[in-house]
Amino acid sequence: KKKKKKSMWKKLVGPGKAKGFSKELSDLRDLEISNCSFRMLSSDIARMRRLETLTLCNLQPLKELPPCIGALSSLQTLNLYGLHMKRLPDQLFDLENLRVLSIIGGSISKGFPPGIDRMKNLEVFVIKYCKLLTELPPGIGKLTKLSQVTIISDHNDLRNTPEFFALKTLQSLSCSCTSSNDRMLPPEIEQLESLEKLFLRG
Repeated sequence: KKKKKKSMWKKLVGPGKAKGFSKELSDLRDLEISNCSFRMLSSDIARMRRLETLTLCNLQPLKELPPCIGALSSLQTLNLYGLHMKRLPDQLFDLENLRVLSIIGGSISKGFPPGIDRMKNLEVFVIKYCKLLTELPPGIGKLTKLSQVTIISDHNDLRNTPEFFALKTLQSLSCSCTSSNDRMLPPEIEQLESLEKLFLRG
C-alpha cells in the first residue's frame, strides 16, 4: 500500500514527466497539498474532473499554477494559502462552477489578470495578508452572485476599485481600515443595497 501511494503522489507533484494517471486520483473530490517542496504541479491534475475542493498551502518554491487548472470543471472551492506567485493564470477564471476563492498570505507580484467576471457562480471571495497585491481584480463588479467579500491587507483600499460598489448582491463585507484618511469607508458604500454585515478591522 505504501508503494502505491508513493507512485500516485509522484504522478501528481512530480516534475511533470509522469505518464499515465491512476483511477484513484481521477475520482478524488477533495485534495489538499501542504508544506511540500517542489517547483510545479503536474499537468495530470487537470484529469481530476470530479474534484470539488482544492487546497494548496505553503508550497515552496512553487511560483505559478499550471494553466490546466482551468480544466477542473467540477471545482467549487479553491484555497491558496502562503503561495508566492508572480501571477495567477488567465485560465483560472475558466472555473465557471467555482463558488469560493480564498487567497491568504503569500504574494502575487503582478496582480490579477482580467477575466474574473467569467466566474459567474462565485459567491465568496477572500484576500487576507497577500503581499504586493494592491488592487482587487478588474471585473469584480460584474459578479452577480457574489455575497461575501473579505479584504484584509495593509495595502488594499476599496477606493482603488470603484466598480466594487456595483455588487448589488453583496451581503457580508469584511475589510481592514488602515488608511490614514479620516474617512474609514468611502461614501459609495451606501450603494451596496443588500449589505447586512459589515466588519471593520484595524
